[in-house]
Amino acid sequence: MLNVTRVKEESSEDSLSAEEARMEHPLNLCSSWSRSFSSNAILKRNTDKTRVTSFALKNYEVIHTGEKAQQCTVFEKPFTTSSAMKMYKTTRTDEKLYKCSLCEKSFTNLFSLKRHKLDHNGQKPHKCSFCEKAFTTFSYVKIHEMIHTGNKPYNCTFCKKAFRTSTHQIVHERIHTGEKPYKCAVCTKPFTTSCALRRHEMIHLTEKPYKCSFCKKSFTSAYDLNIHVMVHTGEKPHKCSVCERAFRYASQRNVHEIKHTSVEKPHKCSFCKKSFTCSSYLKKHEIIHSGTKPHECTICSKSFIASSDLKRHDLIHRGEKPHKCSICEKSFISSSDLKRHYLIHRGEKPHKCSVCQKSFAMTWTLKVHKRIHACVKPFKCVVCDKAFRYPRQLDIHEKNHKG
Repeated sequence: MLNVTRVKEESSEDSLSAEEARMEHPLNLCSSWSRSFSSNAILKRNTDKTRVTSFALKNYEVIHTGEKAQQCTVFEKPFTTSSAMKMYKTTRTDEKLYKCSLCEKSFTNLFSLKRHKLDHNGQKPHKCSFCEKAFTTFSYVKIHEMIHTGNKPYNCTFCKKAFRTSTHQIVHERIHTGEKPYKCAVCTKPFTTSCALRRHEMIHLTEKPYKCSFCKKSFTSAYDLNIHVMVHTGEKPHKCSVCERAFRYASQRNVHEIKHTSVEKPHKCSFCKKSFTCSSYLKKHEIIHSGTKPHECTICSKSFIASSDLKRHDLIHRGEKPHKCSICEKSFISSSDLKRHYLIHRGEKPHKCSVCQKSFAMTWTLKVHKRIHACVKPFKCVVCDKAFRYPRQLDIHEKNHKG
């Protein structure tokens, strides 16, 4: 980002005074902020003063007007300057032409390489004006200072969420649009961010050096191991800023928070009247109408709508029950099953019947109970058409037919 500052007064006799500089080189005036700038290079390169031209003023004013003259021909994205567009193109095409001579890291542009090299020499010249933290670049310190000021200038075009950087805004908006520009070269699976792609690509590696201390599972990265361990510990570190609901993944939390911030539900189902905040929700919902269950078990050929349901089902075949009760040592396949089980120990019965006010520990027991009031008997005998309220009753009845 261009650092545009007003020309300071010179103390040296050889240099122009501030007043003479104003007379000889008229200042350009920003029409939005009434901020003034030098139009000519009145100071030498070896001074600590910033030289700014009328070209810089034009670029600066574009920020206020919202004018975006340059447009990317590939991705149809508008930009304020041609240099910004060039930098974006290299980022999107993943060309990393600039390599660090000290390590194996490569970058899409020269600026990123120079910024990276500061990490090697340990230089952090830019200090926060609010706390003692220091940073390698001026842009980093400005982003950090927004934590203190609470400034979030980048607003999501779909919901009310605001962000400190345009990068975070772009990544967030992909939740709404469903855009996944980063594809795996091996299996073509798409991802919203390059770091998510890099984590995924580790799956295709044969080596899995990171082993779980709770079970026999091993992983390609420490990150994946840490995420897996949360299954055993029940830890959910990512909390919703509105309702404090906790999630294992930050991505799950981000998608959930849209429910609080977004009033609009632009993604409508083509089969029914239901609408959704993001395209991923719509895709999952439409599978219900199509009747397709794309996730098939390799052992018993049972198929599921969601991959998470298949993973939970796989645990049945493996005999794995990683979630253990700390009171009675009973173990469960999922953390949600364990949570429901704990309600029995605590004596909590939060689910009340609206007809007779009887309360239950779990939702499914309440549903079964409601059949009494509704006189529903969903389990029918295939031989004599006799109906029953519970599957166990049907099993006993069918044995009578068999003799």
